[in-house]
Amino acid sequence: MVTSIAPGSVTLTYTRTSDGCSNTLPFSVISYPSMPVIGTITQPNCAITTGRVVLNGLPSSGTWTITQNPGGNTFSGTGTSYTVTGLAQNTTYTFIVANQQNCASPSSNNVVIQSLRCPSVNIDYMGSICVENNKQISANVTGGTPFYL
Repeated sequence: MVTSIAPGSVTLTYTRTSDGCSNTLPFSVISYPSMPVIGTITQPNCAITTGRVVLNGLPSSGTWTITQNPGGNTFSGTGTSYTVTGLAQNTTYTFIVANQQNCASPSSNNVVIQSLRCPSVNIDYMGSICVENNKQISANVTGGTPFYL
């Protein structure tokens, strides 16, 4: 068993003590990438109903593939950060990253995308109305601020 070898090119030489025969084998040691670091989380809002998260600490060289859990969606690219979009409401996600040699990181910390709560407008009257100049018509708004027409 060989342990504590730094990533990079390595030459392993084995010598049998009984007769002195030896053999040499060159190989590459590839390190596992670190788990993605959770950056800015953007929660859903009334205009964009899904969340997004910035993942940092991705492999600085070569290509990588991020896998999203749940869902199993994958995203490939290069560079040390990536923004995952389209995250469903009321869901907790984790992410792993695999380098171009297919070595995978541990799972990231949890990313919690909250439920969306937008104000609703209830208008009791449906139809046409005549309004004299400078008259205000108000609507009852739940979870927001009343507005005037």
